[in-house]
Amino acid sequence: MIDYVCPHCKRELHIKEKHAGKRGYCKRCGGFIVVPALSDQPPALDTESAPAPDPPLNPPSWLRPPES
Repeated sequence: MIDYVCPHCKRELHIKEKHAGKRGYCKRCGGFIVVPALSDQPPALDTESAPAPDPPLNPPSWLRPPES
């Protein structure tokens, strides 16, 4: 599904992928819309499977813990 917000009435629309790149009308207000192409969709972020970044090898002095 493509999540799209109508630029006329601001309603969130859920459009089937087969309509990507096509033109049509909003079901709520009847305004003319162009469904974004699939390549225009931002990639979904998978934060759970992404590894944590490595800490810097030599952090700046203001980031280092104070020496005792």
